[in-house]
Amino acid sequence: MRWFVVLGLVAAVVFPAVAAAQSEIVWVRGFPQRLTPQCDWYVALWSDGSYSATPFRCDPGVAIAERVVRDGTVVELSRSSAGYPQTASNGCVEYVTIWSDGSASWVPVSCPPGVSYLKAQAGVLDPAIERIEVPTQPATPLEPGQVYRSVDVSFAPQCGFTLVRLAVLDGNGQPVNGQRVQIDWNGRLADQPMIITNPTGSPGYEPGWTDASLSGRGMVIGQWRAWLIDAVGARISDIVAFETNNDCETTNAKQIVTITFRSVR
Repeated sequence: MRWFVVLGLVAAVVFPAVAAAQSEIVWVRGFPQRLTPQCDWYVALWSDGSYSATPFRCDPGVAIAERVVRDGTVVELSRSSAGYPQTASNGCVEYVTIWSDGSASWVPVSCPPGVSYLKAQAGVLDPAIERIEVPTQPATPLEPGQVYRSVDVSFAPQCGFTLVRLAVLDGNGQPVNGQRVQIDWNGRLADQPMIITNPTGSPGYEPGWTDASLSGRGMVIGQWRAWLIDAVGARISDIVAFETNNDCETTNAKQIVTITFRSVR
């Protein structure tokens, strides 16, 4: 089993020695970054050049654990268990991570123009505590010939059409071009071909990205399956099952589907 100590920016997450001094430090910008091999973090850059970060998404079966050594024994204090965005009283958007011991950490990710966010407002992590990736469940065994595994599926509203967006990454999280995705659906007639996307990174697409229209005439209710294929059409990833619906006005909206595949090698 591989363990990764969170270093770099996470190790640089610092609390100021004096709260009064921190009151003059303001947020400069925020950005997502994969600080550890299987987890994405929201990072805040402050005006004194320091950084704060909190985890917001990990690959399936992985969490961030806080650990300390007590009397020569490694003790796990807590694990990242959930998270959500919230709006602060000054209008800035924060991302909050909830830990299994009931505590929380948060950093700002955006602010309205002209609004300041003080570092003292953030719930930054204690740098004295080690944070590492830990498995939360056994990894699904790879199938013969499987080169990629799906790591994320998300949904967004769109009342005018239905679309699936697909990203392919290598083992380091960098975009991979030239990969095609095949899509099947419930109710497909025998003489209807399955959808095969343009290769990722084709002209008009960002590196590592492609997409497929599921309906250009509005919302469609459907059950779909997507997987990566090689040059001869053989499947090289797991099969991702997802659904779309005709509800574009609530939090259950599922018209824009985004699937990310990542190399397992």
